Amino acid sequence: MASLDSALLKQALQKGIVRRVTNDLAVGLRLRYIGTGTVTTVAATQATSVVLTTSDGGIDTYLFSDYATLGALADAINADGIFEAKVMDALRSENPDDFFVTTADQAATTDDNGVVCYDLAIDTDVAATMSCVFSPSVNFNAPKGHRVHLQQVDYIVDNTPAFDTLSIYQRKGTVETLLYAATNTDNSATSLTFASGQAKITADWDAELVISFDGTVGNAATGYIQALGIYE
Repeated sequence: MASLDSALLKQALQKGIVRRVTNDLAVGLRLRYIGTGTVTTVAATQATSVVLTTSDGGIDTYLFSDYATLGALADAINADGIFEAKVMDALRSENPDDFFVTTADQAATTDDNGVVCYDLAIDTDVAATMSCVFSPSVNFNAPKGHRVHLQQVDYIVDNTPAFDTLSIYQRKGTVETLLYAATNTDNSATSLTFASGQAKITADWDAELVISFDGTVGNAATGYIQALGIYE
């Protein structure tokens, strides 16, 4: 009965949410410092490395040539225990080499929970992909036991259409599973709903949905992906 009561309460308290990313501003990695000193610089050099300089850890350099995937890079940063890394608007399977916007000193920001973090942006046309995560835990310190329902995707993406250039994956932990694939509309405002807005894609509890465009994605000055749905 307790489990049923919990599920009914979450359903009653569900709320609508929107997440939007734009050209060259989708977040590949979100980092937060968990060391005991201070952060000096967080720097990314496209096709070379991410370098994290702190007062306690010295200089930690992560060469992209050492990591075949973005997931492997994030796991390595987490294993070192100085920063916590979260893969955001990307798939863990993507190659981090030609991926990030170069920044000599990434400015700190805060997530919705007020946690200081450093967001490494994706260079859209160099990465040749564009993605948007729809998640119950884009913020650090997010509570467990929640899920999201995706109802609609609005987008303008400069991408050559093919039968599977628009994909939706579920990411649960380190496992990414393809749930949906379709042909995208090229560089034109488009709205995708399911069963004329009467259906939705529901993620597992504590899992994320990643809307991804892959192939030959280019720079569109007005490019964006916007996901709309429900947080439960």
